[in-house]
Amino acid sequence: MITSVQIVTAETLDPQTLAGFLDRMYPPLKAGFLNQYGEWWHGSNANRLVALVDGQVAGYCAVIPVRVRVAGQVHNALWWVDLVIAPEFRGRGLQTLFDERVRQMSSLLLGFPNELAAKIHRKHGWGVRDDLPIVLCPLRPLQVKSVRGAVGQQKWLRLAGAFLLAPIASLWRAWCLSFQVSGVWKLENFNGETLATIFLANSDSQVNTTWRDAEYFNWRYGRSPGLAGHEFFCYGSSSAPTHALILRHICEPGGARYSRILDVIGDMSNRTALDALICRAVQASIYYGSGQITLLAATPGLLDASRHYGFLFSAPVGFCWLSDDLVIMNALAGQNYWSLADSDNDAPD
Repeated sequence: MITSVQIVTAETLDPQTLAGFLDRMYPPLKAGFLNQYGEWWHGSNANRLVALVDGQVAGYCAVIPVRVRVAGQVHNALWWVDLVIAPEFRGRGLQTLFDERVRQMSSLLLGFPNELAAKIHRKHGWGVRDDLPIVLCPLRPLQVKSVRGAVGQQKWLRLAGAFLLAPIASLWRAWCLSFQVSGVWKLENFNGETLATIFLANSDSQVNTTWRDAEYFNWRYGRSPGLAGHEFFCYGSSSAPTHALILRHICEPGGARYSRILDVIGDMSNRTALDALICRAVQASIYYGSGQITLLAATPGLLDASRHYGFLFSAPVGFCWLSDDLVIMNALAGQNYWSLADSDNDAPD
């Protein structure tokens, strides 16, 4: 019989106890990342919640603090991520306890729900939409994640498709590398002030998005354990760049390589700048040896530019939000710009 249920923070728990639970609940790459870097990822271990049933770890979730601009105003918010309940404790109301605790932590909650979570959120009054396209460019089709990780009949179907696409992709890589991209230069040393200046001077104040000041960039990238794997490209003059693109390269155990465009900053109506930055990112990913490059193409300009440079495949991504403020709820149903740098989109998968 259950005699005690508590929601505590990771600050109060033995790290090895939590690590053992996460190792059981998540794939090795993600569990290892959370165990090693969770305090940075979530801003503090106070933002990592643990459900204890009679002293035993039964569930886990976390939030990522963020400042967002919504309806032209900057608000504090939380991305709610990684809710998991151990199988033997499911159906006992622990998710409701987590929900109540998280709602007490902020007046604005945000998330990227899967299909099941989206249905649950709708029932509980959240705003939910699924119109954000994540797009993929198969630089080397046989090394695309969905091909490498396929099993059974799907494996052979995807391998056959990748074999057919591989010669075309080879020609396309050569074609793409032949472009001389003008106006783009690389920020050799990370500088959060430079990136923040670009955002503050060139972003559309009517678009809901993450508030990218220097504090944000210094946390998200400057203190990132994976900073060495990032490339920062700017567009415009060196004294007053108007756009920036942040690219991350990943080499997984076993040698598989992938790239992600984590963020694009600047005027999203400037197609010339977007084309140049996307092309440069694709070229850098080809040189790195990536099998694929992905982008959350959350604006029409980004989507058009990505299609032009080989991002052939897409899938919808859900977004959800909850606030007691009707102005915020209505605004987030409008024009938003989120990226792979937001929430836990860039976590190991």
